[in-house]
Amino acid sequence: MIKGKLVQLRPVQRADISYFLQWFNDPEVTQYLGMYLPMTEMAEQKFIEELSTVRAMTDALFVIEAINGDKSKPIGSIGLHNIASKDHNATFGISIGDKNTGVKGTVLKPPN
Repeated sequence: MIKGKLVQLRPVQRADISYFLQWFNDPEVTQYLGMYLPMTEMAEQKFIEELSTVRAMTDALFVIEAINGDKSKPIGSIGLHNIASKDHNATFGISIGDKNTGVKGTVLKPPN
């Protein structure tokens, strides 16, 4: 887990599927993403399962959580996709799915 003052990054969990379905089926959230088809629960379950198997070497995906005191709330996702170690490149992606989050403009800084 990477933790800043207002947000933290943590690995994706199966319990995050409900957030992803809500976020990635919202046209306002996905308007600038490469996604245009509806996200199904089965497709999202398969994707998350693949993160620990066939995608383990090519994708690193994290959930962004807003920190409020001793509680945190998932607000989006961030990751590297199509990681090509040999070529030293990857595709970076970030999406804030929770449109009501109170951390607009917040930057996650690495801990000291």
